Amino acid sequence: MKPLKNILAGIGILVAITLIAMAAEPPDPTGLANTTGKYWANYTWNAGTGNITDSYNVSMNGTWHNNSADTFMNVSVGPSGWANITVYAYNNSGTGTLSTGKISDSVQAPAAPTYFPPDPTGLVNTTGKYWANYTWNAGTGNITDSYNVSMNGTWHNNSADTFMNVSVGPSGWANITVYAYNNSGTGTLSTGKISDSVQAPAAPTYFPPDPTGLVNTTGKYWANYTWNAGTGNITDSYNVSMNGTWHNNSADTFMNVSVGPSGWANITVYAYNNSGTGTLSTGKISDSVQAPPLPKFYYTGNRIWDAAQEMSTTYTWTPQSFSGFFYDLDNDVSSENLTIYLGAKDDRSIGKGDLVYESKPVNIKYEHKAWGNYTAIGFLAAKYFAGYTDNGVVDTKDMVSKGYLSKVLIDEGEKHTITIGSTLPLKEGYALKAIDISVEDTLVRFVLLKDGEEVSGSDEIVDKGKNYVYEKKVGGVSDVPIIIVHVETVFHGRETDAAFIRGVFQISENPTKIEIGDTYGIMKVEQRSSSGIKMENDDSFDLSRDSIVEIMGDIKFKVADDSDTLRFAPFVEGLEELRGTVSCSEGAFDWTPFNFEGLYYDFDTGFSSETLKVISASGSSIGSVKSSGVEVVLTLFVHVLDCFDNLIADALDCFDNLIASQSRVTVIFTP
Repeated sequence: MKPLKNILAGIGILVAITLIAMAAEPPDPTGLANTTGKYWANYTWNAGTGNITDSYNVSMNGTWHNNSADTFMNVSVGPSGWANITVYAYNNSGTGTLSTGKISDSVQAPAAPTYFPPDPTGLVNTTGKYWANYTWNAGTGNITDSYNVSMNGTWHNNSADTFMNVSVGPSGWANITVYAYNNSGTGTLSTGKISDSVQAPAAPTYFPPDPTGLVNTTGKYWANYTWNAGTGNITDSYNVSMNGTWHNNSADTFMNVSVGPSGWANITVYAYNNSGTGTLSTGKISDSVQAPPLPKFYYTGNRIWDAAQEMSTTYTWTPQSFSGFFYDLDNDVSSENLTIYLGAKDDRSIGKGDLVYESKPVNIKYEHKAWGNYTAIGFLAAKYFAGYTDNGVVDTKDMVSKGYLSKVLIDEGEKHTITIGSTLPLKEGYALKAIDISVEDTLVRFVLLKDGEEVSGSDEIVDKGKNYVYEKKVGGVSDVPIIIVHVETVFHGRETDAAFIRGVFQISENPTKIEIGDTYGIMKVEQRSSSGIKMENDDSFDLSRDSIVEIMGDIKFKVADDSDTLRFAPFVEGLEELRGTVSCSEGAFDWTPFNFEGLYYDFDTGFSSETLKVISASGSSIGSVKSSGVEVVLTLFVHVLDCFDNLIADALDCFDNLIASQSRVTVIFTP
């Protein structure tokens, strides 16, 4: 048989044969020994017996050094440093083989000697503006390599300098502590130290001059102050107190502050100099000034609301400013208010609830003063009876909370004479008839007639000084006195006896009923109680250009034909009397077309030309004043223009009367 090699060669196959050498494990190294010096360690060892050791793998302090044939290793470790060694033998056979065993050791190098440095000496300071400088000397003995220095608590170490300079500012302190340092061993401080504290000189102090020339100006609604620096030392800035708040270190010689209408600006100014620790002037300047108030009729008082004027977007019409509302001028008693809430001065769309009408019961004096007061309420620009107060004549009655309002038909204190068989005419078909008079007993017997017929249960005997009172149910309220007549005295005449009547009061027996939810024009009743009546617009509406807006009852808004400026006013058509805004104990007072309809005014353009001024008034007396030699009591200022050619005399014809009652003044104009 042929060998396999020959067979394979014969068929063209080449065979490569690889021989793998067998791995030979080296013997463990032996005889590990060490020697040490300053500051090193040296290790030696021997190869073990057996297979060949080609090299060693050595770990020194965790770092491996491989493939070295040396049987020693030297390493620097520093004073007291450790040398930690591990050694494996290595044989290159096979893929390389470590010995199964190892040799290990640890050794420490000797410690470095320790030398204490001498304490530093001769600490000396010098100071200047605004610094401190320290110098010192090294002590004698061992070497001082450096110094550890604490300056104001901060350590500066390992400096060979024998001085330290520090900036501390005026009057500042420099606090120093110095130790010597020797690098021997692990480093050694001196056992002693040197310390000192020194203060830099203070900065010079210069008092600034007092500020001067404090002047104020005011506007809407602010105050501005200006002042000047005094002469002398430098003024670096000012410390200013404005209404108790200090504003310091400002170089400005002015201050502007918003204070609001009628607000006060109270200022105090000191000059300030930065020298030393900072110095104020010994003197100050102070002042107080008040900003101008809001216009008198900003919230109420004018009948016409004009966006071009300074007027609030929340505006209220009262009986004092709108003659369509009920107002008792003699007693300054009023009841109704109308308030509009505009979103802006050009807001022509009035949202739901943004027009509010309120009326409250008020006390009104009877014309027969001995009766005291009753309560009345204005409603839809008319006066209504609201109830009786407890005045000893009739019992208290509240009609408003029940929702009933009656017209006051008669309220007078005139004297009337009534004889037996005669009648005292009243309203709504009533008449009071005297059917018997007893002079001796000072009694009068009355019956009440209605449309000529005697009213059942109305027969009543009244003594002089007493009252005839007739009660009936009014609406849903029982026992309401609708007629009160006062018998002043009884008289015995030659031909007949008579009674004198002074004081007659009558309300309508046909009341107006008011319920929550009722609507009057665009207004809806939201509240009704003994405190009064409140209505709001139930839906939004527009103040369209050149329009009339029906509000409630006879009350309407007239809107100007002006696309640029919103201007409108309430009015009541057909009023017999147009009243200007009421002045109450105000001394001087102005009537303009905005608050008195009797003066000329072009509503669409906003043009006006007349002003009526009371120059001086005290209580109900309009006095005279001397001005430039001209005596003025009441002045009508008329600017005669092409479009308005009335003369002053013609204009004065418009005023039927000027009413001055107690301390209230108003102008009445009858169209």
